[in-house]
Amino acid sequence: MAVTRQTNVVRVAATGDTVVDAQNVVGILYIPGTGSPAVSIKRTDDSGMVLWECSGASRIFDNVELRLKGTTYFNLAGTGTVLYLYTDNKG
Repeated sequence: MAVTRQTNVVRVAATGDTVVDAQNVVGILYIPGTGSPAVSIKRTDDSGMVLWECSGASRIFDNVELRLKGTTYFNLAGTGTVLYLYTDNKG
């Protein structure tokens, strides 16, 4: 698992990573890796509803209003693909 946090930033760097606390996400930074990079954010587990997704070789910042509750599952494809969640949470 590769979820790390610093104040209002959550970094996700591996498929199967989860976040289990509530997060008010206001921005998402997608940094694609090599191969066929893609990422999806899902409710509960890999079979859950897709909340946000992105693919391709371009770095993307998306301003969002996304409320994560319960368990949130991350699916990352491509070697070195990383996702940053920017929240309005203070700690």
